Amino acid sequence: MQAMLYHDMRAHCGLFPNPVHAFRRVSANRKAARTRGERVKTFDPTSIQDYQQIFSFIEREWCVSLTLLHGRVRFRLHLGNSRRGKLRRQRPPSAQLCKHRDGSYAVHIQIKASVPPTDTPTGVLG
Repeated sequence: MQAMLYHDMRAHCGLFPNPVHAFRRVSANRKAARTRGERVKTFDPTSIQDYQQIFSFIEREWCVSLTLLHGRVRFRLHLGNSRRGKLRRQRPPSAQLCKHRDGSYAVHIQIKASVPPTDTPTGVLG
């Protein structure tokens, strides 16, 4: 599916990596339905995976900028202090724009966090 449609889709929409992910998601949806013996009637995408080419986090404005079909759009983030603390001075590699059932949207931002070293247990753990 991807090999047949990718270049036409990219030329038509002008998107970067999104057609690849769209094909992957639609194909997985169709494969899962076929495995269950069902027909795919519709495919309602509920999220978009955004990578560094099309996503950026702007800390000084507490917003994200995403490339969508009609150009670049900025979304203001509504964050609590704990989330601001986690995002401060970060360069997130990707995010996911998710549409909820009620029609609202959320941006799930991935960050790279270092894992603190663990102590080697001595004795019984539980």
